[in-house]
Amino acid sequence: MEDSNKPLDRVTFLLAKLNLKVAMAGAAVLGIVVVIILVNFALKHGKKSDPLKNLPPARVEPANSGNTLPLPKR
Repeated sequence: MEDSNKPLDRVTFLLAKLNLKVAMAGAAVLGIVVVIILVNFALKHGKKSDPLKNLPPARVEPANSGNTLPLPKR
């Protein structure tokens, strides 16, 4: 057999030596790191403006607006 030094052959050889349990553990750690980075980015670059800036001032209405019945006298 002749030795081939093609990149695809090297990758195939490395994948053949890979332990599935180690690969899954590494993928899990990598996934957790990616989630932590994304959450950190979302918290730091989230919306920082005031969500109530376009809210009009509150209107106070009197308690007796004329729509209630009078209390009975004893």
